[in-house]
Amino acid sequence: MTRPLHVETKVQRGDSPSRAQRERGYEPSDASPGKVMLGVACFLMLMLAGLAFAAATLGWLKRDDDRPRDTRPAMAITPPPHLEAAPLAERVRYDAAMAKRMDDAALARARRDLIERGWGEADPAPPAEAVARAHREAVQ
Repeated sequence: MTRPLHVETKVQRGDSPSRAQRERGYEPSDASPGKVMLGVACFLMLMLAGLAFAAATLGWLKRDDDRPRDTRPAMAITPPPHLEAAPLAERVRYDAAMAKRMDDAALARARRDLIERGWGEADPAPPAEAVARAHREAVQ
């Protein structure tokens, strides 16, 4: 049971419904059931139309995907190199070449210059004998 409206309350639906309308539970400004059902039916039809459109689009895309393609442009890409047959022999050759480069006179001169000048830090570079001794001890 609802309370009666306050005296200052303004009814937003306009005039009060008649006694017969109140008994039926229907007010003149309510939405008619027919219009509500029509709105629901239109919504369902639009939803089905959207699903049908999506299914048709996906079917069209799949049909395009299944067509044979010209593979000549793809074949222009060179294949990756084959695996080496003798990786250990290649590695030994590579290590020998690197060791030879490490013994190069220019590299030794650059090492000596770096030892003498240092990295340009605040601390002076250690003497060449100390560095050479540290290198010999590290190798042993």
